Amino acid sequence: MDDVVLLPSSKHQKLSKDVTYGEGMDVISTLSDNVLHHILSFLSTEDSIRTSILSRRWQYLWTSISDINLDDISWSCSRNDIDKKKDQCPMCQRFLDFVGRVLLLHDASDIRRLRLNIIDPVNPARLNSWISAAIRHNVQELDLDLPVRTCCLLPCCLFTCESLLVLKLSMDCVLKAPSFIHFSSLKTLVFNLLTFSDDDSMQHFTSNSWISAAIRHNVQELDLDLPVRTCCLLPCCLFTCESLLVLKLSMDCVLKAPSFIHFSSLKTLVFNFLTFSDDDSMQHVFSSCPVLQELALTNCGWKNIKTLTISVPTLKRLTIEDDSTGVLSCVVKIHASNLIYLEFTSNLKVHFHLCGISSLVNASIDLPHRDLSKQHVSRAIGVLTGICNVKRLTVSADTLLSISDAENIVGHLRTFPNMTNLELNAEFRSDLTGGLINLLEKSPKLEFLEFAQGVDSEYSHDHEVCLMLERVPSCCCFKRFSLSYFEGKPAEMHFLRLLLKNATVLGRMTLYCEPILSEDLVKEEEVSNQLRAFPRRSESCVIELL
Repeated sequence: MDDVVLLPSSKHQKLSKDVTYGEGMDVISTLSDNVLHHILSFLSTEDSIRTSILSRRWQYLWTSISDINLDDISWSCSRNDIDKKKDQCPMCQRFLDFVGRVLLLHDASDIRRLRLNIIDPVNPARLNSWISAAIRHNVQELDLDLPVRTCCLLPCCLFTCESLLVLKLSMDCVLKAPSFIHFSSLKTLVFNLLTFSDDDSMQHFTSNSWISAAIRHNVQELDLDLPVRTCCLLPCCLFTCESLLVLKLSMDCVLKAPSFIHFSSLKTLVFNFLTFSDDDSMQHVFSSCPVLQELALTNCGWKNIKTLTISVPTLKRLTIEDDSTGVLSCVVKIHASNLIYLEFTSNLKVHFHLCGISSLVNASIDLPHRDLSKQHVSRAIGVLTGICNVKRLTVSADTLLSISDAENIVGHLRTFPNMTNLELNAEFRSDLTGGLINLLEKSPKLEFLEFAQGVDSEYSHDHEVCLMLERVPSCCCFKRFSLSYFEGKPAEMHFLRLLLKNATVLGRMTLYCEPILSEDLVKEEEVSNQLRAFPRRSESCVIELL
């Protein structure tokens, strides 16, 4: 085959005059470039290049072709070259040089499609130069069928190409993807024979493509639960998606956010297992959500954070679950003046400050009880102080333990002026009495006390517990009390006797019976008679078994 590519300075012999051929007029050469380019589009790439020798008018027309399709099948080695090494085969080298010159001499116009089908080995540096050239010309479709059989490091610009719509890679090699991938326009992705260097690389490569595709289709809810375990650079378009209403990311990795973020429509944001990269970028994430209503941070990593302020005036629902380990010097300040619901679980390794939360209606607090160090108790009091305006509060057993035995705990604990409902989401035990009394004493408007998990069967009613219950009469001013999983056991009956004796204004006691009691009518009647016989501080109290 004749591989002729004419440089602008090349000298060549014309076959005819510029506008005439033989005795007739060269009508085709008088047509506009657009028409001639359209004619070239019906020819193969190599035939299009051959037209450069027709006349000066045609000399450089091929350099504007938008579709380049090159196949080395017609350049294959002759029998005399069969025993030569591939990199020494003259015809193979001529074809590879030919491909390079075709891309080098292409003018500034775009390349719509580049397809290369090459049987013989290609030097990675040469391959990368071809890909880079195509990307500089805003290639839309890239189809590479190459016999690369080693680890393949494709150019980084490929993985961030904004013009690429179709990518087809057929290469028997190990593909190593860069840390940052962003196919903002990619619609078709085909891999054939490729092997990924590791699971994370494959996951990172495909997930960014999926995310970008979803965003192009105006996704409203994006929920990704992926086993990414490296630094995670999500596509920039995710952080500026205007259609996104719900974003849930569950990935065990370090989250790195871009410099520009604007979630204009995002209302729900959930982070699970993510490790935050630094103070500024994460603060930027939270401050770029102008209409955010729900935020959940579950088992996130705070080791890179020193001081983080989360200020979201529109936030209505906040969930924090933190089980950090080790020694952390992390302070997280949360400003949410319109927060209505809070679910907070933390071992207090991270120092959370709940600031200006004045509209809180429902809160659930669980502070896992590991020790009673001054730091733990101080932070526990700080959390409860931050939610002192709550109306309905649910606490765990560990939360009560955290405020049970600390010195002068009542003096440090703030009053809950608006709280009307208090629920213990655990079996009530003797060792919880101190914490419960401390909390009740600070709840002057409490109306309803609920033991949602019943009373521990080992509950004791020793003299110390009686004194604690009698210590502050105002702590027993609630009007309603409910107890779940009631079986009429001695421990339960002893507790109810104490409660009825000390509750000054109790109007209704509701006991939700277990089947072992409700299905035994004789036993149920016996328990009911015992309850009616207990002395009660409030004579108007009604006891109901359900």
